[in-house]
Amino acid sequence: MLNKILSLEGIQKLAKNEQKSIKGSGNIGDSNCRCFCYVGIKRVDHYCFSYCPNGTIPGLYPDSTGDCTFP
Repeated sequence: MLNKILSLEGIQKLAKNEQKSIKGSGNIGDSNCRCFCYVGIKRVDHYCFSYCPNGTIPGLYPDSTGDCTFP
């Protein structure tokens, strides 16, 4: 199996319109999530799906809607 993957046997090229529909490793949608981190004693808005600068999981504002769980 690995040899087939590495040698690219039996591959099929994708058309441009097929390539455009592929969802890659882009950002995860926010789903109206509002998160924050503490930097020192100051609370600052932060992206919900990445760690805070100090390595902690961001806090979630109460008015956030949608699936805001940390991956």
